[in-house]
Amino acid sequence: MAEEPTVQPPTPPQSPPPPTPPSGGSSVPEGGMKVLLYIVSFLVPLAGIVIGIIFYTKDTSEEKKFGKMCIILAIVAVVVMCLCFCAFYGSMIGLAILGEATSCV
Repeated sequence: MAEEPTVQPPTPPQSPPPPTPPSGGSSVPEGGMKVLLYIVSFLVPLAGIVIGIIFYTKDTSEEKKFGKMCIILAIVAVVVMCLCFCAFYGSMIGLAILGEATSCV
C-alpha cells in the first residue's frame, strides 16, 4: 500500500522583531543632543525635571545617570535664580535705604 502524502497547513508569516535603539540598547541621547538637553535642563528647570524623571525611570544605569544629571542641573538652576533674585532685591533695598539716609542730611 502506498502512503498518502500529508498536506501541512501554511505557516503564518513571521512578524519582524521589535526595533531596538541603535546605541546598544539604551535610548540616552548622544553628542550634541545630550548637551542640548543639559542646557535646556539648566535654562528651563521645569523641563529639566520632566526630562530627568523620564530618563531616571528607565532601566539602564546610563539612562538613570543622564536623568539624574538633568534633575541636578534643574535644581542648581533654581538655586542660582533664587540667589540672583535675593542679590538684586537686596541691593535695591540697600540702595533705597542709602539714598534715603543721604537725602535727610
